[in-house]
Amino acid sequence: MNPAPHRWRLALLLSSLLSGLAGCNTLIVVPPSTDLAYFEPLPLNQRIMDSAKINWQPREDVHTLCSRITGIPITTYSLPMACAYWNVVRKECTVITGREYGVNYLGHEVRHCFEGNFHP
Repeated sequence: MNPAPHRWRLALLLSSLLSGLAGCNTLIVVPPSTDLAYFEPLPLNQRIMDSAKINWQPREDVHTLCSRITGIPITTYSLPMACAYWNVVRKECTVITGREYGVNYLGHEVRHCFEGNFHP
């Protein structure tokens, strides 16, 4: 028996399966709207620090700790997801996030390190 026809059928089957799988990978991923928010950094002479040593602490108790640091109570409508505190004299800043977080939280808090309380 000639094995060539079986190889041809196997190749056709594999080709069909792989082309079907490639179709599954055409899913379009849209980033969250918070990742699409842009801002204009303050000029160096308007920042609270022009450089800083940044510490990052991913923690399980992020809500409770950030509530204590910021003074914003935990309520149904307010749950701190991350926070930052800084010391201008020592040029140090600590960013606190949860263990699972979006990169937008980290970037937002690092901005606080350089621009302080920029929220309206």
